[in-house]
Amino acid sequence: MTGFVLASAVADLAPSSAVLIGSRAAQGIFGALLIPQGMAIMAATFPKPMLQKAFSVFAPMLGVFTVAGPILGGVLIDANLFGLEWRPIFLINVVIGGVALVMAVRFLPTVPAHTAPRIDVLSSGLLYVLSLFFQLTLEYTPTQTSLALIPLTVGIMAGSGIAAGLVAKLARRLVAAGLLAIIAGIAAMLVLLHTTGLDLPWWQLAISTLMMGIGAGICFSSIFNTALGDVSPEEAGSASGSLSAVQQVANGIGSALVTSIFLALLPSGDLAAVTATLLGFLALIGICLLVVPLLPKTAAPDVD
Repeated sequence: MTGFVLASAVADLAPSSAVLIGSRAAQGIFGALLIPQGMAIMAATFPKPMLQKAFSVFAPMLGVFTVAGPILGGVLIDANLFGLEWRPIFLINVVIGGVALVMAVRFLPTVPAHTAPRIDVLSSGLLYVLSLFFQLTLEYTPTQTSLALIPLTVGIMAGSGIAAGLVAKLARRLVAAGLLAIIAGIAAMLVLLHTTGLDLPWWQLAISTLMMGIGAGICFSSIFNTALGDVSPEEAGSASGSLSAVQQVANGIGSALVTSIFLALLPSGDLAAVTATLLGFLALIGICLLVVPLLPKTAAPDVD
């Protein structure tokens, strides 16, 4: 956390693009160290019967803040506070991260390290393509793009609420349902683009992004509980840490891959670029559906 805050400060003060890119890389490195450890501490601290409740709160927040961050960033960029242009988007990390660091030192328990990792795969990148699509193709401003992504956030929160009471009963079937909801949202956007064109109204975009958000929220809320369903207590820390680490790696690789595809195809036409990218997402999610049966049949147990 200290490294992430310091890297954010360097990004905020970066005198050149090279320094900015380097500090962003450092943010990624320290973030990769941070999130798995937080999950490992949760898994090792909470009794196994309480893990479902803990992850039902924690996992959806990852999705919510993944979307909320760019929304806030877009508003800050357009606001141009004190003439600082884009720099406040990193300054806010320093402020919030500094408070979180103090709280971490004060409240986080000390958990002994444990080896024997267990790895499950989770892949993310749709948000970045949607953001690029709204700005480069539909010519939205950063603030308009942020507002257009709000239905995605609302969907994640709604999907998380839906999943919270069903994960113990449905387990991996709930993960499959979430993936199918994402597929439905992407398919709806494809249909709208090819029937209405690039002049489609905002409310039609909102319907498709809301569906994607609901599916993502269901997956966020159910994947951790399901993946840790048959993990022994002594392996819970390393299992959750490994799961989160793979999630972050897959998120980075997936985002780089799909945004590269979108930008590479953009010169051939906006509609062709976004269509090919969304079809790629459908294929990737289809693969995810095929491996859902490899997840445990039961989720981590719940208690009243």
